[in-house]
Amino acid sequence: MRSLLSWSGYPNWQLVAVDNASPDGTGQWLEEVCSLTERVLLVSNDENRGFAAGVNVGVRHARGDYIIVMNNDTQVHAWLAAEAGPSSAKRRRVGASLVQ
Repeated sequence: MRSLLSWSGYPNWQLVAVDNASPDGTGQWLEEVCSLTERVLLVSNDENRGFAAGVNVGVRHARGDYIIVMNNDTQVHAWLAAEAGPSSAKRRRVGASLVQ
């Protein structure tokens, strides 16, 4: 989250953090982060629904122009910030895609 907050120059973005009923204090930490900025929305699940279901919950709450799915250990660098900006709208996707 720190890397996203420091690298994103795009003016209209939102981070939706989904806590899948983490037993290790992650939910409390996320609540503290959310209190620091309006750009971060916390969605807390009452049970661990797994990664894919957690992503779906987050996407349903997203209100930004673009959706980027990241795991909790993702580090955002300048290349991602540049690729995910307004110029990427012409390409319609950034990152991995299914190749048949």
